[in-house]
Amino acid sequence: MAPVRDSGWQPLFPGAEVRTYVADRAMTALRLAPAAVDFAVAYTTDPNAARTVDGWLRNSSALAAVNCGFYFTDEQQQNHAIGLLAGPEGVLSTLRPQWGGVLLVDDHKGWVQTAPAAQPGPVRLGVQGWPMLVRNRTPVSRLDAANPDARTVVAQDDQGRIIFLVDIGGVSLASLAQFLLASDMGIVHAVNLDGGSSTGLRYRSRADAPAAGYDSFWVPCALLIRPAP
Repeated sequence: MAPVRDSGWQPLFPGAEVRTYVADRAMTALRLAPAAVDFAVAYTTDPNAARTVDGWLRNSSALAAVNCGFYFTDEQQQNHAIGLLAGPEGVLSTLRPQWGGVLLVDDHKGWVQTAPAAQPGPVRLGVQGWPMLVRNRTPVSRLDAANPDARTVVAQDDQGRIIFLVDIGGVSLASLAQFLLASDMGIVHAVNLDGGSSTGLRYRSRADAPAAGYDSFWVPCALLIRPAP
Protein backbone atom coordinates (compact mmCIF):
# COMPACT_ATOMS: atom_id res chain seq x y z
CA MET A 1 0.00 0.00 0.00
CA ALA A 2 1.32 3.44 -0.91
CA PRO A 3 2.13 5.68 2.08
CA VAL A 4 -0.37 8.43 2.84
CA ARG A 5 0.68 12.02 2.29
CA ASP A 6 -0.45 15.33 3.73
CA SER A 7 -2.94 16.87 1.30
CA GLY A 8 -2.27 20.46 2.34
CA TRP A 9 -5.21 22.82 2.75
CA GLN A 10 -7.87 22.29 0.08
CA PRO A 11 -10.95 24.48 -0.54
CA LEU A 12 -14.13 22.73 0.61
CA PHE A 13 -16.88 25.36 0.51
CA PRO A 14 -16.92 29.14 1.05
CA GLY A 15 -15.32 29.83 4.42
CA ALA A 16 -13.96 26.30 4.85
CA GLU A 17 -10.83 24.37 3.94
CA VAL A 18 -10.00 20.75 4.67
CA ARG A 19 -6.67 19.01 5.15
CA THR A 20 -6.24 15.25 5.32
CA TYR A 21 -3.35 13.20 6.70
CA VAL A 22 -1.94 16.23 8.49
CA ALA A 23 1.83 15.70 8.78
CA ASP A 24 1.27 12.26 7.21
CA ARG A 25 -0.69 10.99 10.23
CA ALA A 26 -4.29 9.82 10.65
CA MET A 27 -5.52 13.35 11.30
CA THR A 28 -8.05 15.45 9.39
CA ALA A 29 -8.50 19.18 9.96
CA LEU A 30 -11.30 21.56 9.03
CA ARG A 31 -10.29 25.25 9.00
CA LEU A 32 -13.05 27.86 9.16
CA ALA A 33 -13.33 31.61 8.71
CA PRO A 34 -15.90 32.23 11.51
CA ALA A 35 -17.64 35.17 9.85
CA ALA A 36 -18.12 33.20 6.61
CA VAL A 37 -19.89 30.13 8.03
CA ASP A 38 -23.04 29.36 9.99
CA PHE A 39 -23.28 26.88 12.84
CA ALA A 40 -26.08 24.76 14.25
CA VAL A 41 -26.17 22.20 17.05
CA ALA A 42 -27.84 18.83 16.57
CA TYR A 43 -28.60 17.49 20.05
CA THR A 44 -30.83 14.89 21.68
CA THR A 45 -31.22 13.82 25.30
CA ASP A 46 -32.68 10.47 24.18
CA PRO A 47 -29.97 7.79 23.77
CA ASN A 48 -32.21 5.95 21.30
CA ALA A 49 -32.17 9.02 19.03
CA ALA A 50 -28.37 9.32 18.90
CA ARG A 51 -26.66 9.14 15.51
CA THR A 52 -23.15 8.87 14.20
CA VAL A 53 -21.57 12.15 13.12
CA ASP A 54 -22.19 11.06 9.53
CA GLY A 55 -25.82 10.37 10.44
CA TRP A 56 -26.24 13.86 11.89
CA LEU A 57 -24.69 15.32 8.73
CA ARG A 58 -26.88 13.30 6.36
CA ASN A 59 -29.98 14.32 8.34
CA SER A 60 -29.21 17.98 7.62
CA SER A 61 -28.32 20.33 4.82
CA ALA A 62 -24.99 21.15 6.48
CA LEU A 63 -21.72 20.53 4.67
CA ALA A 64 -19.63 19.50 7.68
CA ALA A 65 -20.23 17.95 11.07
CA VAL A 66 -18.01 17.25 14.07
CA ASN A 67 -18.77 15.74 17.45
CA CYS A 68 -19.39 18.06 20.41
CA GLY A 69 -17.89 18.10 23.89
CA PHE A 70 -18.39 15.56 26.66
CA TYR A 71 -21.70 14.15 27.90
CA PHE A 72 -23.03 11.61 30.39
CA THR A 73 -26.14 9.41 30.61
CA ASP A 74 -28.09 9.63 33.89
CA GLU A 75 -30.03 6.95 35.79
CA GLN A 76 -33.16 7.84 33.83
CA GLN A 77 -31.29 7.08 30.61
CA GLN A 78 -31.16 10.71 29.51
CA ASN A 79 -28.10 12.28 27.92
CA HIS A 80 -26.67 15.51 29.28
CA ALA A 81 -23.92 17.67 27.80
CA ILE A 82 -21.13 18.52 30.24
CA GLY A 83 -20.49 22.24 30.16
CA LEU A 84 -21.52 24.91 27.71
CA LEU A 85 -23.42 23.96 24.60
CA ALA A 86 -25.15 26.82 22.81
CA GLY A 87 -26.14 27.66 19.25
CA PRO A 88 -28.98 29.17 17.23
CA GLU A 89 -31.26 26.80 19.16
CA GLY A 90 -30.40 28.62 22.42
CA VAL A 91 -28.40 27.49 25.45
CA LEU A 92 -28.77 23.71 25.53
CA SER A 93 -26.36 23.23 28.45
CA THR A 94 -24.93 25.84 30.78
CA LEU A 95 -21.29 26.71 31.38
CA ARG A 96 -19.27 24.68 33.84
CA PRO A 97 -17.25 27.51 35.42
CA GLN A 98 -13.47 27.40 35.09
CA TRP A 99 -13.47 23.85 33.72
CA GLY A 100 -11.30 23.25 30.68
CA GLY A 101 -11.86 25.62 27.80
CA VAL A 102 -14.54 26.94 25.46
CA LEU A 103 -14.98 27.74 21.81
CA LEU A 104 -17.07 30.87 21.37
CA VAL A 105 -18.25 32.40 18.09
CA ASP A 106 -20.02 35.74 17.82
CA ASP A 107 -21.21 37.64 14.74
CA HIS A 108 -17.71 38.46 13.55
CA LYS A 109 -15.09 36.16 15.06
CA GLY A 110 -14.42 32.93 16.89
CA TRP A 111 -11.99 32.23 19.69
CA VAL A 112 -10.86 29.53 22.10
CA GLN A 113 -10.14 30.42 25.72
CA THR A 114 -9.95 29.02 29.23
CA ALA A 115 -13.48 28.55 30.56
CA PRO A 116 -14.59 31.74 32.35
CA ALA A 117 -16.17 31.95 35.79
CA ALA A 118 -19.54 33.08 34.43
CA GLN A 119 -21.76 32.37 31.44
CA PRO A 120 -20.70 34.47 28.44
CA GLY A 121 -23.12 36.78 26.67
CA PRO A 122 -25.07 35.80 23.55
CA VAL A 123 -22.99 33.83 21.04
CA ARG A 124 -23.68 32.11 17.72
CA LEU A 125 -21.89 29.02 19.03
CA GLY A 126 -20.51 27.93 22.37
CA VAL A 127 -19.04 24.51 23.18
CA GLN A 128 -16.95 23.46 26.17
CA GLY A 129 -14.25 20.79 26.48
CA TRP A 130 -11.53 19.56 28.81
CA PRO A 131 -8.64 19.99 29.22
CA MET A 132 -7.07 22.97 27.56
CA LEU A 133 -4.15 21.67 25.50
CA VAL A 134 -2.51 24.87 24.29
CA ARG A 135 -2.77 28.34 25.83
CA ASN A 136 -1.04 31.37 24.32
CA ARG A 137 1.17 29.15 22.11
CA THR A 138 2.32 27.14 25.15
CA PRO A 139 1.42 23.55 26.06
CA VAL A 140 -0.63 23.31 29.24
CA SER A 141 1.34 21.72 32.07
CA ARG A 142 0.67 18.28 33.60
CA LEU A 143 -1.28 16.90 30.65
CA ASP A 144 -1.73 13.12 30.60
CA ALA A 145 1.24 11.59 28.80
CA ALA A 146 -0.26 8.07 28.80
CA ASN A 147 -3.60 6.65 27.62
CA PRO A 148 -3.44 7.18 23.85
CA ASP A 149 -6.83 7.42 22.19
CA ALA A 150 -8.65 8.97 19.27
CA ARG A 151 -9.04 12.71 19.85
CA THR A 152 -11.19 15.65 18.78
CA VAL A 153 -9.74 19.14 19.21
CA VAL A 154 -10.88 22.66 18.45
CA ALA A 155 -8.21 25.32 18.07
CA GLN A 156 -7.76 28.98 17.19
CA ASP A 157 -4.93 29.93 14.87
CA ASP A 158 -2.88 33.11 14.57
CA GLN A 159 -5.18 34.42 11.82
CA GLY A 160 -8.30 34.12 13.99
CA ARG A 161 -9.54 31.04 12.17
CA ILE A 162 -11.13 28.08 13.95
CA ILE A 163 -9.72 24.61 13.29
CA PHE A 164 -11.45 21.35 14.19
CA LEU A 165 -9.09 18.38 14.17
CA VAL A 166 -9.65 14.68 14.64
CA ASP A 167 -6.81 12.20 15.16
CA ILE A 168 -7.79 8.54 15.05
CA GLY A 169 -4.27 7.18 15.30
CA GLY A 170 -4.26 7.11 19.09
CA VAL A 171 -2.31 9.82 20.91
CA SER A 172 -1.92 11.07 24.48
CA LEU A 173 -3.07 14.55 25.43
CA ALA A 174 0.50 15.67 26.16
CA SER A 175 1.80 14.38 22.83
CA LEU A 176 -1.10 15.96 20.99
CA ALA A 177 -0.42 19.37 22.54
CA GLN A 178 3.24 19.15 21.52
CA PHE A 179 2.28 18.13 17.99
CA LEU A 180 -0.17 21.02 17.61
CA LEU A 181 2.47 23.54 18.63
CA ALA A 182 5.14 22.02 16.40
CA SER A 183 2.83 21.92 13.38
CA ASP A 184 2.63 24.57 10.65
CA MET A 185 -0.98 25.43 11.56
CA GLY A 186 -0.13 28.48 13.69
CA ILE A 187 -2.16 27.30 16.67
CA VAL A 188 -2.47 29.76 19.56
CA HIS A 189 -5.10 28.08 21.77
CA ALA A 190 -6.59 24.57 21.70
CA VAL A 191 -8.98 22.53 23.83
CA ASN A 192 -9.80 18.82 23.82
CA LEU A 193 -13.38 17.85 22.99
CA ASP A 194 -14.89 14.38 23.42
CA GLY A 195 -12.69 11.66 21.95
CA GLY A 196 -12.45 7.90 21.77
CA SER A 197 -15.40 6.37 19.93
CA SER A 198 -17.13 9.79 19.88
CA THR A 199 -14.46 11.20 17.56
CA GLY A 200 -15.85 12.10 14.14
CA LEU A 201 -15.48 14.71 11.41
CA ARG A 202 -17.43 14.35 8.19
CA TYR A 203 -17.58 16.84 5.32
CA ARG A 204 -18.80 17.32 1.77
CA SER A 205 -18.54 20.05 -0.86
CA ARG A 206 -22.31 20.28 -1.41
CA ALA A 207 -25.42 18.78 0.17
CA ASP A 208 -25.92 16.15 -2.54
CA ALA A 209 -22.27 15.05 -2.60
CA PRO A 210 -20.92 11.99 -0.75
CA ALA A 211 -19.25 12.75 2.57
CA ALA A 212 -15.65 11.98 3.50
CA GLY A 213 -13.67 11.95 6.73
CA TYR A 214 -13.80 9.89 9.90
CA ASP A 215 -17.07 8.72 11.42
CA SER A 216 -17.96 8.21 15.08
CA PHE A 217 -19.99 5.78 17.13
CA TRP A 218 -23.51 6.97 18.01
CA VAL A 219 -23.35 10.36 19.76
CA PRO A 220 -26.08 12.66 21.09
CA CYS A 221 -24.59 15.83 19.67
CA ALA A 222 -22.88 17.20 16.57
CA LEU A 223 -21.88 20.68 15.48
CA LEU A 224 -23.19 21.38 11.98
CA ILE A 225 -21.46 23.84 9.66
CA ARG A 226 -22.51 25.42 6.36
CA PRO A 227 -21.58 28.52 4.35
CA ALA A 228 -23.15 31.74 5.58
CA PRO A 229 -25.87 33.04 3.24
